[in-house]
Order: sequence, then C-alpha cells, then structure tokens
Amino acid sequence: MVAGEQQPESDHSFTGDSTRAAGREGIHWRSATGWFSYTLADPEARATLLRVRSRAAGDRAHELRLNGVPLSGPVRCVRDGEEEVVDFEVPGQVRNHDGGQLVFAVHARPGCITGTCCPCSC
Repeated sequence: MVAGEQQPESDHSFTGDSTRAAGREGIHWRSATGWFSYTLADPEARATLLRVRSRAAGDRAHELRLNGVPLSGPVRCVRDGEEEVVDFEVPGQVRNHDGGQLVFAVHARPGCITGTCCPCSC
C-alpha cells in the first residue's frame, strides 16, 4: 500500500487527524502532527512481519501501532540515506482480530511530526 496516493488510501480505509500527504519525484508519503491509520487485510491470520518504509529527520518522531498495540524492537532495519525500511514482528495478540483486519497506525510523539511513513507490505 502506498501512503499519500488516493486509490490505495481509499482501498485501505485511510483515516487520520492533523495529517498531510505529499510527493516528489514519483514517491508519495504521509506525515502528521496527530496520527493516521490504514486497514490491512490478513484474512487467514498468516502475517508475521509488517514492513514500514519511512524517512525520519530532526524533530520527527512517532509511535507505530498495530490494532492498538505499540510495535517495538524491529526485527530488521535497513537505512539508505534518510530512508529506512523496517520490519516488525506482528504480535500474536493482534492476529485473528476483527476478521483478519490489521489496523496500522502512526502517531506523532508530543511536539513532533511523524516521519514520512507508509506500510509497504504485510
């Protein structure tokens, strides 16, 4: 799913508060001083990893949540300049939740703006 693009955001039930979408050179993203979320489908509850691509810099800081559960300790992180691709383990307690739906949310930390994030795959 690509953040900041109309059709993918519509397909994945985008919602948020104090957020904006932007793009440059064919790359789209979303950031917020509040939060934003997407609903990802996992009907057979097989997802074990969530991949998130983001750019973070300076005063940008956020918390990532899956079905309300904060994601911690990435399994793998690859950085290339300002961009990073991070894999998180899908917590067992969120599987089989709401008919196989995973709600991925990005919340800005107080006084910060989120990094420009989008979930890449699940």
